[in-house]
Amino acid sequence: MAKLGVKSIRGNVSPLIGQPTFYEVHEFYPGTSIADQNAVKWNLYAMENGRLRLLDGGPTKFGKRVSFEFPQKWYGESLLIEAYVHSAERKAPPGLIVRPVQGPKKVTTLTIKDVNENTITKPPKYGEHITAIVTTENMIGDEIDLAIWERDTIFSNSGHDANSNTLLWNRKFIISDRNGILKQKILLDTGMMAKANRAFDGFEHEYYLVVKSQNRRTHGTQTVNVSNSEIVLSPSQRSTPPRPQPRPASPPEEEKGMVETLTAPVVVAAKIGWDMVMDKLFKPVTVNPTQVQSCEGKFCIKRGDPKNELIREINIRLAGFGGNVPTDEFTNRTEKMVKQFQRDYMKVAETGKVCGNVLKAIEDFQTKFNFNFDSIKCKCGTCSGFGDNSHKGEYLSGSAESRHRYEYPGLHRSLLWALKAVIFYLEKDGRYSLNAISSGYRCRHHEEYRKRPTTNHMGKALDLHFNKNNTRTRAVPDIETIRSDIFNKYLGAKWDWNAEKDIFYLESTRVGATTWVHYDVREFNPANYLQDKYFAKTQAEMNGQNIILLAKDAGYQNTCSCLQPSAEVTSPAVAGGCYCDRDLTSDELVHLGISRANADKFLEAINATMTEYTINTCERKLHFLAQLRHESGEFVYMQEIASGSAYEGRTDLGNTQTGDGVRFKGRGLIQITGRTNYTNYGIYKSENFTTEPNNKKLGELPYCVDSAGWYWSENLSVDLNDFADKDDIIYITYRINGGFNGYMSDRKPKLINMIKKITCTKTKFENFETYSIKNSKAWDGHDAVYKYARLNTDESKDCYQRYLDLTVNYLTWNISQSKKNKIATRRQVANDNN
Repeated sequence: MAKLGVKSIRGNVSPLIGQPTFYEVHEFYPGTSIADQNAVKWNLYAMENGRLRLLDGGPTKFGKRVSFEFPQKWYGESLLIEAYVHSAERKAPPGLIVRPVQGPKKVTTLTIKDVNENTITKPPKYGEHITAIVTTENMIGDEIDLAIWERDTIFSNSGHDANSNTLLWNRKFIISDRNGILKQKILLDTGMMAKANRAFDGFEHEYYLVVKSQNRRTHGTQTVNVSNSEIVLSPSQRSTPPRPQPRPASPPEEEKGMVETLTAPVVVAAKIGWDMVMDKLFKPVTVNPTQVQSCEGKFCIKRGDPKNELIREINIRLAGFGGNVPTDEFTNRTEKMVKQFQRDYMKVAETGKVCGNVLKAIEDFQTKFNFNFDSIKCKCGTCSGFGDNSHKGEYLSGSAESRHRYEYPGLHRSLLWALKAVIFYLEKDGRYSLNAISSGYRCRHHEEYRKRPTTNHMGKALDLHFNKNNTRTRAVPDIETIRSDIFNKYLGAKWDWNAEKDIFYLESTRVGATTWVHYDVREFNPANYLQDKYFAKTQAEMNGQNIILLAKDAGYQNTCSCLQPSAEVTSPAVAGGCYCDRDLTSDELVHLGISRANADKFLEAINATMTEYTINTCERKLHFLAQLRHESGEFVYMQEIASGSAYEGRTDLGNTQTGDGVRFKGRGLIQITGRTNYTNYGIYKSENFTTEPNNKKLGELPYCVDSAGWYWSENLSVDLNDFADKDDIIYITYRINGGFNGYMSDRKPKLINMIKKITCTKTKFENFETYSIKNSKAWDGHDAVYKYARLNTDESKDCYQRYLDLTVNYLTWNISQSKKNKIATRRQVANDNN
């Protein structure tokens, strides 16, 4: 009897956590008749210990096309989705194996409960505990800062104001729970009480929590009142952990240091009121507070530890940092590989040991450096992309692996993770970039195999093309340089399979790889390191399970939570790193030349502004900061010192009403001036800045920084980001200042000094020592070249001549007579100096 029902389904095999994903019937067996769409039933299974477990009691969905949404707990797990008509077959096909991957990162809830995780009904006292619960999505392995603040603002019971309120406590945590939940018990000790009393000595203190995470908004809870009194407990009454002995309050300099530990890049706090709809369904998991400190090597994974699958994954995922085989042993090669990863990628001290920071960095590395996985598939048109697992144990001749006809089930994972490292090192080097994977898998039906039978590409090799100056290079010297300076230097690859075993190998130009790079794993020990389980057919199989969860499942909870001391860690930017596509930290602002106090004060607003106005590259950020630092006197002046009366009646600024000059004087780090600018900025922000006292907001955080970003990107007839991309500081200065005040003495030196302190991996800055106005947009403006000429530089004579050329027909221009007179005067000056 012919088989009836669903033959296959289709949909995304790597769905995003927390996002609806649609799946549909792709094909029915011939002769299947469906009168009712709901005759198609759907089941979802979890694959546990080699068995399938039906979820939700299925079937729970009906129809030819349905959607599934995968919660955090299924991240990285293998699931089977199956559609059927008569009876479920519990296999793929007709089902589909999926592995949910991380979607958009977000903190969904942040709440304060009592010690038993119940709603707080009466103010707790000092000596008691509260419980902070943070619920996240897609943040497993991410580090967060959790902080307690005491609200000192009198008229507001919501929002987060770092300038007015008092920081009492903060700790760093790694989200390692499978459900993305962090639960932390916090002792309200007398040190916190003393700090709160210095700010406000009342009957109750108002506490709230703030969580900060990389490139994520800050979320605050509602205020919780804490009784300004202390409970005295006998030893038998004390709960665990016990209340510590009273200690004197920290001196002011310690408080400042406490604030300085909150240096993770952050976007500004969410809107006042924290009026967000949040998911409140969660299953708290206790995290021991002692586990987030450095274990001083006690829980680190290191050489000599027992063999296990976590070590094997580390060896696979860091294969491109010195080269290694997928062994489950922490060998000398593993230690060297970890050190190289710590040095080159993490920018931290080289311990050769794996702690929570290293596991987190491996997950970060996996996310950042990717390639088009489909490009590695076989292009024969016959197989599914990775052969058919045939011809195992058969050889073209002899018995060497290089002649083995076995069509392995995918590409070797070590090969693919090494490619991620190649992409990283190419960016670090800066001379070349990956153009394409020219040849990945080639089964026996592939055109190239039919021309010249070779077996390396049956899962063990990749051929790569490269760019130089954004164009593919075919020059042999370039390919030789890439082999030597990337593959040999960083991956430990050797040439032409004539050295030791168990390393990456390159095919030399002499052998045949003339305009491309060929590297492979054919000399890996077949019995040990070329087993089917090391080959991947999908991106999810290549990436594997989240390594934080893998470590936790393997019993390394303490390792996952261990953070090495900050003294051992050198910030990538402080060490000369790249600021592109990420937030800055307070330490990095200090490194660039901004005072510690102002770095802490303005950090959140600067990061929020840069995000809002796409100031997202090293060039854009440094040009923006150079202008802000000059215009504000190093973040000292947030409004014009003068009264603004000089602007009274200035209709060109929109000052048409009595008092407009003072009312709309220059405010913000790039001083926004005049009723027209205040009005336009208000329209952009959907706020009113033209009535008092709202007009004064532009001189306060965060508006003083945000308005500068608006002026930079939105208010002018041009977006200054475009000119920062060209390193056109001359034109940027002219548009910000209207001239070149401070250009030679301050703006340009500040920019050059900051450039020297970083190493951007994505672009090369202009050589400002030889930079000329002739390279600038300002060269096309008669007003700009005249004002630049007045700087008395080596280019002044050329600028005066340029002014004469640009204004030669000024008498025919449709401008006022006063402006023509001004040009005539300037032309006389230009002639006198030419």
